[in-house]
Amino acid sequence: MAVTFTDRARNSDLLKWEVEHRYCRTAGTIQNKSGVTIVKGAMTVGLPVKLVGTQWVTVAAADLANTGGLLLVDDAAAIPEALAADAITAKTYQILTRGPALINKSIIPTTDLAGAAITLATLVTRLATLNIQTMVEPTSAMTSVQEW
Repeated sequence: MAVTFTDRARNSDLLKWEVEHRYCRTAGTIQNKSGVTIVKGAMTVGLPVKLVGTQWVTVAAADLANTGGLLLVDDAAAIPEALAADAITAKTYQILTRGPALINKSIIPTTDLAGAAITLATLVTRLATLNIQTMVEPTSAMTSVQEW
């Protein structure tokens, strides 16, 4: 029997190159502006965010042209808490805010937190203005065969 394991995306899956992490990244808490309560782990690597005042907030699919960066989640776990609408994460997270940088666009989530489809072309255009270039890297799967 073949078993296929699917693992969540990690920073290294999204971010392929950056000139210097102290230049290309910032840190901040994230506010859930999706209008819905989200479950634990819903905020993942590559989620578009923007800065409103001094607070980083999630970006709705209709507002991708105003994206200010992409969420980077440490390799230990996705954002661990469930968040009510307008709630703010307890932990501070890294955000890729500018390049020169190269990302794998196939890791970017396909929907926003409310479930609306993300238009990748709009986001890629916006990221280019931040000097964040995109590429597509083939996805991989690990298959393990176990004999019973």
